[in-house]
Amino acid sequence: MHIMHRLLLASCIVAAFGAGYWLATASQSASPDVSWFADDEHLRDQILALQVAQGDQSPEETSDLLADVEGLAPDHLLALVQRLPDHEIDRQLRRVLRDSDLNDHIHDRRAFATRLVEEALKEFDPSTLLSGQAFMSSSREFPGFSTDVFEVEPRQTLFAHFDTYGVVPHDGQVFIRWKHRDTGRLLLFTQKNITADAHQNWVSFRPESAWKPGHYDVKYYQFNDHLAPIAQVGYVITRVLEPGASE
Repeated sequence: MHIMHRLLLASCIVAAFGAGYWLATASQSASPDVSWFADDEHLRDQILALQVAQGDQSPEETSDLLADVEGLAPDHLLALVQRLPDHEIDRQLRRVLRDSDLNDHIHDRRAFATRLVEEALKEFDPSTLLSGQAFMSSSREFPGFSTDVFEVEPRQTLFAHFDTYGVVPHDGQVFIRWKHRDTGRLLLFTQKNITADAHQNWVSFRPESAWKPGHYDVKYYQFNDHLAPIAQVGYVITRVLEPGASE
């Protein structure tokens, strides 16, 4: 399996229970910080059990936790979530979610953890019809349609706007997946605060290092147990300008 895809699978496990939940919001580093995760013996035991079940190693073998996670196939990632007891899922989610967010928005913790893994792995399908619409722009002003973002500065801020058209209940938080489709890297995979009681909102993103030419997509979800999709948009960056080239 290609190393970048294996790292994405690793991030999906971590995304379900912690560090990957903020893959790009804290440092936008190339690799998720799994140091806390590697010390969690409960999850390590579950991962090792799945490795044995799929015949990758014997019960006596031990190896680096990240390598263990990288070796899991997508269905085994979901199996890991299903095998964890309720109190373990709750414990891991409480590591990364404030109690107020968890209690107000997430009631079925197992369903939420499962949906995190599913959506982290799911491919972008532009034919999917959703109740809202999303638009790309280089401005925070709502455009009503996607504007040209083919050429961007290396660390230019881009805005992903969305309109629920009043169909989705108004809330002060939304979940977002911002993905570089060519590498499979999750740029954002987290909940974000938005303007409550408004059907038009946006989330912005600026890379820590630089944009790369390629295909990207942004998908919005209701921040609830089932991560119900709201809107999505794909876009292409064809050229990353030299710093100051647009001045």
